[in-house]
Amino acid sequence: MRRATENNLTAKDLAEALDVSLSTVYRLKRDGRLPYFQPGGKRHFVRFPETLLETVTEATTDTAPRNKITEKPIPGPKPKWQADEFSQ
Repeated sequence: MRRATENNLTAKDLAEALDVSLSTVYRLKRDGRLPYFQPGGKRHFVRFPETLLETVTEATTDTAPRNKITEKPIPGPKPKWQADEFSQ
């Protein structure tokens, strides 16, 4: 019989693998952003599927172009410290 902890990660293992804090892992779990299960019931330990690491790694290494912030000039006069000599 396969144990429930085989091929699964603890919250601490997941936090170390993702290089985030343990509280971040639990917050993402609570918000429903991480899949998890509790084999012992509601008040027992939490396990995360090992495939989660592959999914997160693929999502963070995606080569899709990101939105670039275009700088638009803010209307109105520039502050004195930012105004150049030709704008006056």
